[in-house]
Amino acid sequence: MTSPDRKILQSKWRLIANWSFGVFALAALTQAAQAESEQEKPFFTKIDLFEGGQGGYLTYRVPTILISPKGTVLVSTEARKDGAGDWSDIDTIIRRSTDGGKTWKAPRTIVDDGINTVHNNTFIVDSKTGKLHLMNAINYERVYWRTSTNDGVRWSAPHEITKVFKTYREREGYDWTVVAPGMSPGIVLQQGAHKGRFVVPVWLALEHRHRPSIVTTVYSDNRGKSWHAGEVVARDGDAISNPSETVLMELSDGRVMAHLRNESPQYRRAVSFSSDGAAGWTEPAYDEQLFDPICQAGLLRYSPSQLIFSNPDSSANEEQLLKWKARSRENLTIRLSNDDGQTWPVSRVLDSGRTGYSQLARDKEGMIYCVYERGGIDDDPGEFAPKYLTFAKFNLAWLLEGSNENDTP
Repeated sequence: MTSPDRKILQSKWRLIANWSFGVFALAALTQAAQAESEQEKPFFTKIDLFEGGQGGYLTYRVPTILISPKGTVLVSTEARKDGAGDWSDIDTIIRRSTDGGKTWKAPRTIVDDGINTVHNNTFIVDSKTGKLHLMNAINYERVYWRTSTNDGVRWSAPHEITKVFKTYREREGYDWTVVAPGMSPGIVLQQGAHKGRFVVPVWLALEHRHRPSIVTTVYSDNRGKSWHAGEVVARDGDAISNPSETVLMELSDGRVMAHLRNESPQYRRAVSFSSDGAAGWTEPAYDEQLFDPICQAGLLRYSPSQLIFSNPDSSANEEQLLKWKARSRENLTIRLSNDDGQTWPVSRVLDSGRTGYSQLARDKEGMIYCVYERGGIDDDPGEFAPKYLTFAKFNLAWLLEGSNENDTP
């Protein structure tokens, strides 16, 4: 081949390469534009993942949800075999989805301690290592730590960490008989001097009936190898009554916010703040915008300053249906804050029926996941035993489309 022919051939190949690159680039841009367009369209779907009476369990309660760094969605539940109460024969069961919740693997038991109560599943996602961690308790007296390195398919043998909770007896003189992590997810701090710190909310109680109680945190600065007892966030007294299930959130300014369920007659969520998630907690204050029927709630960071909150907003129903003067659990509502939880101007009802505990997660595409308790296995709403654990998936456009701005109780 002569030199002129070689140059002509090389020019042709460059043209073909440039054309091919342009085609691929255009396809990528088109795909990205389509994805962005889909996010702009309201989207909502839901599916029941667990049903009471199926699989040998009377009811499934206390759902948790997490998304692994690889995008796998995991939902866990307290599968209650011989009763709906907190002291039943309870196992930890999970379901996994690798396609964003379109399809789900069959339920799989990951903790079964015979007839004992396995409860308060509290997960931590470590995006740095890719590991998933699980803290939970048995019979409200022993606490364990497990790790998965393959997206929740298999879990390590349990490592008991009950010793850290004994600190509250020794240091605080608080002779607890009930210990319960989370069960909202633990957090990994992303800012400041304590970046990488694991922080888990915990409540402790003096009596079998889970009252009177305090809320605190435990934390680890070596990715779960060892744990330390944080200071008390809130304790039962004149300012707040029986604080318990708490959600933690690292705010955009680096502070950690504790979002507390409590049994105060105000029926409002309470909040407290710390600079590091372990000490220096502020006096709990009520958020007058957030009604609380006395029920666990979900809290999610959607963007640097946007938070999403979920709980049953039954403020229109003043009937006290549950034993501890709790209001009815119904009308699961999703709320949006654009200023780190200072105001909640946007809300939309996700499910107007009987609903209970809920948790939230967000995937890399901006889709929001909510798993929640729905319906009842009988007609008595005073004995809360959900018929279903339901998984809902929606986007911000859906929340904004049907929102009632400034509609706060």
